[in-house]
Amino acid sequence: MDGTLLDSTGIWDGLAGRYLASIGVRAGPDLAERLFTLTLDEGVAYMKERYGLSQSPEQVRQGISAILEGFYREEVHLKLGAREFVLGLREAEVHMLLTTAGDPALGRLALERLGVWDCFECLLSCDDYATTKAQSKIYRMAAEHLGLPAQDVLVVEDTLLALRCAHEAGFPTCAVQDEASAADQDAIRATVDVYLGSFQEGAAIVSAIGKSPRKGGTR
Repeated sequence: MDGTLLDSTGIWDGLAGRYLASIGVRAGPDLAERLFTLTLDEGVAYMKERYGLSQSPEQVRQGISAILEGFYREEVHLKLGAREFVLGLREAEVHMLLTTAGDPALGRLALERLGVWDCFECLLSCDDYATTKAQSKIYRMAAEHLGLPAQDVLVVEDTLLALRCAHEAGFPTCAVQDEASAADQDAIRATVDVYLGSFQEGAAIVSAIGKSPRKGGTR
């Protein structure tokens, strides 16, 4: 969902900086780089030490969560051509569902506001199945929900890890280009069945899936 349908991956680079700005602290130019490999708790501890924050770790986490919720509720947009792509698949009576490694409540907030939530049968969260997109379990659960074998479910993703995982589990795969995965584009192209620079290139997929008697997709 994030980085595939929603143009949301960029928020993570600036999220900590947004929080610091909200409490009157100017972030250093290397903050995103410093936080890149840290967990949330490690990142909070780093910011408290580096910037001498008086807020408790829990207050910092709550502040960051509030900014993230506001982003999904009010700011994030669909990726270019995504709305038309999804509506085209619905018109073709393709059964669609969503998978996410993020917060499903935030995703729903955004997709309801953007008018495409009702196009999907459900949203499966990795957390609910104690898995990640580095494993095929979430895609297998999606196929089970759709009542289809893996080979009849098209997985649409934006990251190399997720696409490679789905491909190795026997799912046909479609990549949608995302700037956060720019360094992996050659490897992604070599892995997937279909590569889209944007959903504006997806008309042929809509047509092909629409003609299939067994139609399913997850993104």
